[in-house]
Amino acid sequence: MRRILGLGLLALLAASCSGTLSEADSRGGIGGNGGARTPGSSGAAGTPAICTSQTYWTEGDKGSEAMHPGGPCLTCHSNSLDAPKLSVAGTVYPTLHEPDDCNGRNGSLGITVVVTDATGKQLPPIPVNEVGNFHFDGKIASPFHVKVVFNGKESVMSASPDNGECNSCHTRNGANSAAGRILAP
Repeated sequence: MRRILGLGLLALLAASCSGTLSEADSRGGIGGNGGARTPGSSGAAGTPAICTSQTYWTEGDKGSEAMHPGGPCLTCHSNSLDAPKLSVAGTVYPTLHEPDDCNGRNGSLGITVVVTDATGKQLPPIPVNEVGNFHFDGKIASPFHVKVVFNGKESVMSASPDNGECNSCHTRNGANSAAGRILAP
């Protein structure tokens, strides 16, 4: 009986973690279509996955701060000899269920990500760029606290992540208890 219960628990854990690096989003969206929505594709609980900006990253792996919105930034950067090594990175979107490579929220109007590390030290605000991407390459003591700030309002993350791969949980469908994409307040 314990073995059956243990196998059932293991299967449940495997199912809940299968999206850690976004099974539907990893490198090219559903079916490898570059993040474009395929007919009938949807986000969590049947919510349509729509690219609100209607613009996509189309430059492949050409280095740019606008590259691969929604993708696993730290994973890709750690696997490339030429890419800068990042500590925290992700993408801010206007809605929860945006596909990979869809340009996110234009942060050039003042959206920032604020990280407070495990020692209580608050890092300088990390600016969000014109496609919603943000990154920081310094050292951070984990676990840390994160919030997105815009126009005097804050959207505070309730969990304290122990790594800065924001888009690994904030996927199109959400993973590891995240509801979906990172949103500005």
